[in-house]
Amino acid sequence: MANRKVTPLQAPRVLAEVGGPVDESSATLAVYGRDLEPHDVTSLIGVEPTHSFRRGFKRGARSPAMEHGAWFLEVRGRAPDGPAVQLETLLAKLPASPDMWRQLSARYTIQLRLALHMQGLNKGFSLNKRLTERVAAFGVDLEFDLYAYGEQDA
Repeated sequence: MANRKVTPLQAPRVLAEVGGPVDESSATLAVYGRDLEPHDVTSLIGVEPTHSFRRGFKRGARSPAMEHGAWFLEVRGRAPDGPAVQLETLLAKLPASPDMWRQLSARYTIQLRLALHMQGLNKGFSLNKRLTERVAAFGVDLEFDLYAYGEQDA
C-alpha cells in the first residue's frame, strides 16, 4: 500500500449564531416630570434611585440643559438571566400600592423600560402571564429599547 499524506480536518468555522437568550438586559422604572424633584419621588416610592436629576441638568459641558427632571431605578443582568428576571427583580423592589401608583401617575410620566442588548440572530425572551399581569397592575407604559449589534465575529 502506498503512503498517502493525510491532511487533518480543520475545525468547523461558526458563520452565525442563531437563537438563544438575549445577551444582556435591564429593567428600569423611569419617572419624568418638568418640575420633578428626585427627593419627592424617592419619598413616595420609598426606594433610592439608581440615578436621578432635576430640570436644568447637563450631561456634559456642551450638552443642552434638560427640560425635565428624571428618576430611574435600574436592574441589569446577563444571560442566562433574561429580561423577565430583571423585571421581576425590579418589581420586587417597588411598592404594589395602587394608591401610590395613582399619585405618581397623576404628577409624572412613568415608564417601565426593558433594554435588550444582543449579538447574533433571532434572540428572544418571554414574559409569562403572571408577570404581565403584575406590570399591567402598575398602570404604566412598557417601553422596549433594542440594541442589536449584528452577527458575532467568527
